[in-house]
Amino acid sequence: MCIRERDWNILHYNTLNATGGNTILNTNDSGSTIESGYRTDSSAGTTANQGLVLAWPGNVVNGDVHDHINTGSSAKTVTAENNAALSTTQSKFYGTAGYVNGSSDSFRVTDDADLALGSGDYTVVLWFSPDSIFSIFVMYDGRHPTSGWPSSSGGFSLIGNAEGVISTYTAGGYVCQTAAGTLVAGAWNHIAVVRSGGTQKIYHNGVEKASASNSTNHTEEKCNIGNAANDGEGSKGYYNDFRIYKGTA
Repeated sequence: MCIRERDWNILHYNTLNATGGNTILNTNDSGSTIESGYRTDSSAGTTANQGLVLAWPGNVVNGDVHDHINTGSSAKTVTAENNAALSTTQSKFYGTAGYVNGSSDSFRVTDDADLALGSGDYTVVLWFSPDSIFSIFVMYDGRHPTSGWPSSSGGFSLIGNAEGVISTYTAGGYVCQTAAGTLVAGAWNHIAVVRSGGTQKIYHNGVEKASASNSTNHTEEKCNIGNAANDGEGSKGYYNDFRIYKGTA
């Protein structure tokens, strides 16, 4: 069972009874209250630069906890840029989510070799509840903010638009694009970008929505949550449970 399928289990079962992928942090049945410890993750691995390389629940700004799950790795530093902040207005889990307001806000991860996804398998997975959807906005970006911008192949970006299309973009072009109406404003959307064996797929709420051949070697050590790498195409809404897996789909 792949990561996106196991992670989707949390919609169909309470958080204590679901198996495999689950909330990052231990919680009560509803997921609203944090309890001691971290969820077991069979895809996390036990070494740096492999398996789970980032796990940001969104309840603390500098809150990457993947090193508690992949114990052979080290925590990354996350900073809130501009007016990005934590919010208790709504959340999928934990009673708190990271919020960006659609302009220059983002949660930026300090550069780390673990974040260069390479040419192999990977999974980028998150929960996002947009206040609104509009023109072009970025939910995740692994590109460099200046070098080769915006057409670098060093990373890919996860993009939404006013029609509810979810896309991935790298090397100056779109790779995967879902149908219109996929991303829904005012609701929690589970989004996973999975590359396995040279095929990249987008899953929305556990269902495959787009697929395309891709084996681009992503060499940038970057991760920006909620905005483009240059903080110029911000999304507007709430984020929980942002994870990156490297070498695993």
